[in-house]
Amino acid sequence: MASWDVNKSEALPLFDHRLRPYQRESHTAIRNSYRTGKKRILIELPTGTGKTRTFTLLPKDGARSLIIVPMLTLIEQTVKSIRSLRNCSPDVEQAGLWAVPETEFVVASWHSLIRNDRYKRFVGKVDLVVVDEAHWGFTTSARDMLNALVEGGARVLGVTATAYRGDKQALCGFYEEVAYCLPLRKAIDDGWLVPPRVKVHYVKSINLDGLAKKAGADFQAEELDKILRSEEALQDLAALITRNHRAGAKGIVFAHSIKQAILLRDIMVDRHGMTCSLVHSKQSDEVYASELKEFMVGDRELIINVGILTTGWDFPPLSEIFLAKPTKALNKYTQMIGRATRSLEGVLDGLDLASPEERRAAIAASAKPSFVIHDITDSSRCHKLCSALDVLSEQTGKARAKVVEAMEEKETSLEELDAAVAAEMEQERQEQKLNREAERKRRRGIVVGVEWDSEDRDAFAEPDRQDARRREWRCPFGKKWKGQPMKVVDKGWIEWALRSANLTPMWRKVFVEELDSRRNRARFDIQANQNDKHRHETPSERKQRLFSASSISLPSAEETARQLEEGRRYAMRNAEVHTKEVGRE
Repeated sequence: MASWDVNKSEALPLFDHRLRPYQRESHTAIRNSYRTGKKRILIELPTGTGKTRTFTLLPKDGARSLIIVPMLTLIEQTVKSIRSLRNCSPDVEQAGLWAVPETEFVVASWHSLIRNDRYKRFVGKVDLVVVDEAHWGFTTSARDMLNALVEGGARVLGVTATAYRGDKQALCGFYEEVAYCLPLRKAIDDGWLVPPRVKVHYVKSINLDGLAKKAGADFQAEELDKILRSEEALQDLAALITRNHRAGAKGIVFAHSIKQAILLRDIMVDRHGMTCSLVHSKQSDEVYASELKEFMVGDRELIINVGILTTGWDFPPLSEIFLAKPTKALNKYTQMIGRATRSLEGVLDGLDLASPEERRAAIAASAKPSFVIHDITDSSRCHKLCSALDVLSEQTGKARAKVVEAMEEKETSLEELDAAVAAEMEQERQEQKLNREAERKRRRGIVVGVEWDSEDRDAFAEPDRQDARRREWRCPFGKKWKGQPMKVVDKGWIEWALRSANLTPMWRKVFVEELDSRRNRARFDIQANQNDKHRHETPSERKQRLFSASSISLPSAEETARQLEEGRRYAMRNAEVHTKEVGRE
């Protein structure tokens, strides 16, 4: 049994002088949530606001904490932070390194814990499980592992900058509550992060009109990659990046695929004379480290990356972001622009208790007063692509479209962004007001005849109409059937899913009910067809058919008369015998 008892949340350190005000608020929210009996909670802090410091200073001395991170680079960063902030040496569970479960701090990766069920050594021996970057790699195996740790007495704290996954499913399906949330815009307004400037570019050679529109999902990777790797799109992107890059600034380019990234760098070097680094997951450790070093401490001012610098990479001097991969996934977009929100080292030192105005002034006076987001989008404008406006402002769809169009090829500050949104929303309200007044005036002038139908109805009668908007189950997975109504899914595929797929009890019930429904419909159809076939037969024909179906033949008229006569004689003999017996008595 874990040593964290019911009241252990109250024994957490009240406040630490090294915490910022919002980090203290998060600690209070976490304690309050645990005090109510919850065991799986989530907090949301933007990139650059000190998530590692927040959860490292949370446990009391002596509490056994397991820190789970998604990437190897984060293991080293987390170990360094724990040594600095808690003055202790954490143990590491990774590959060939095996930690002692009872250690005060253990840092591990998802992969190592799940492989060969290594996490089972920690069940019942951990008080607090911290899941860093909780949105990353949250699979059914990860969920089962966390549930096992909770059953062993641990409490789980998820920490993330985006409390939802790429398919827009909330992590609250596992976590019971988002105990604390600091929005990105509030963190910027309070002077904790560097404010962005936004510039939107519509690239004519990138036309996404032919891509499938899937609600709640990002683009199909192969289809998008084919468009982005076209010669014209590559040439346009390379020219746009080199022309908008500021000499001396450090910038990052987010590419969609490794092939696109390699081709893009070749064009930038060969045609525009701009040498830049390139990092992706297929490189060796030596090449990756060399390319990253050339950018961070060398003379290279741009680095192209493919999905490898979106999480766990901190580089405060970064001041330019080029998004060469249109996306509809808000969590991906938020993670990408979060790479440049950090202020330079030392700018906010000693200002934790200062006013927001003082912190904003310190950032404005630094060598990095802002950073630039270059939103690169398509020419068709037929998809709702994520943009800086989705992350930094609240607006309606029409106002959003107008502001984005006005921002095209123009660098826009947050103040200008707010003013533009407010102006468009006010204009939209005025237009709606005028439209309502015009509609009322039109209706007052209409002369029409009024007709209607009426009927009497029993208030307690059963409904005789089906709801036109009847809800129905849709298949939750499968390359061909995902999202399709269950009634159109192939019967053989449903039977395979019941045999082989790892279905939850709810979905197993849905699949079984669908098969039962189809069998019942089939039996009903067979019976209906038979009824239609014999609808016009006479009673004698029906009687003959039923006897034939039972393998019984109808007797002839002579046979029937003979059987009746034998029955009559048998009855008379029984009556005579009965009379004689009564007489003897």
